[in-house]
Amino acid sequence: MKKLQVVSKMKNRFYSALLICFGVLLSANSFATTYFARASGNWATVGTWSSISSGGASCGCTPAAGDNVVIDAGFTVTVAASASITNITIGTTANGAGTLTVNSALAASGSVTFGTTGTINGSNTLTLSTGAGITVNTATTYTATMSCALSLGAVQPINIATGETLIMSGKISGAGGLNINPTTSNTGVFQLGGGT
Repeated sequence: MKKLQVVSKMKNRFYSALLICFGVLLSANSFATTYFARASGNWATVGTWSSISSGGASCGCTPAAGDNVVIDAGFTVTVAASASITNITIGTTANGAGTLTVNSALAASGSVTFGTTGTINGSNTLTLSTGAGITVNTATTYTATMSCALSLGAVQPINIATGETLIMSGKISGAGGLNINPTTSNTGVFQLGGGT
């Protein structure tokens, strides 16, 4: 009987520890927020961002490392001081084009997605540290433009949907490289500088 009680207590402790670990993992992931441009403005200005929707009410906050951003609805967001982010979406089919101006270093640990016509420009560098890549993915014909410098920390797959165009005219540097349309179903156009 006493042996059963000891085993039962050990099982309870094990399951309690397992639940605590699971809770910690869930809470760590729950801190990532998707921020939507609500107006044109500076990346570090709280009035630029909503955590609800594009053009929604200000959240009184700014994106940080681990978060995601969506810039669309004709808004232009300018990075004027170094910043970090996980994923960037420029333009959406629901709300239209967006522009990201990179005038200070911006590090992205995830992917860059152009949902519709979108532009990433500026006088500084967008750094992509992982191989999550760049995607131009819509159902109609759009052109995505990247004219800021791009630093690659890993090989970046660039997936350009059929009928879409990605024009890159900024300096490309870093240890990584580009893998254009690595899936056979994508036949979009990749244009580097003035050529294809």
